[in-house]
Amino acid sequence: MVKLFRQRYLMFKVVCGKTLSKTEVWKAIVESFRMLLGVLGLSQANLTLIEYDEKKQVGVLRCSHKFLDAVRASLTFINQINNEKANVYSLRVSGTLKTLHEFKAKIAEKL
Repeated sequence: MVKLFRQRYLMFKVVCGKTLSKTEVWKAIVESFRMLLGVLGLSQANLTLIEYDEKKQVGVLRCSHKFLDAVRASLTFINQINNEKANVYSLRVSGTLKTLHEFKAKIAEKL
């Protein structure tokens, strides 16, 4: 049986001069994705912010495997959040959260 919805988890890092909250980052990601693909693309991508560490400014997004490239592209278009210069970089993509948590533990001191 073929699964229609295969989810991917994308770990990203926000580089900004000040600490940003989870809602500020989420609003910026959604707005960037909506500007790139519209409301229909946003609903089809099933984009969800799973977790965000405000201290390290590292988060995890869940999306459909078909829209992974679009999510990565929309992250690169973010250049400011709440009138502060900011860049968002994708660090790693995985099919499971467990693998991302292992990766995060491995590079914890670098973040």
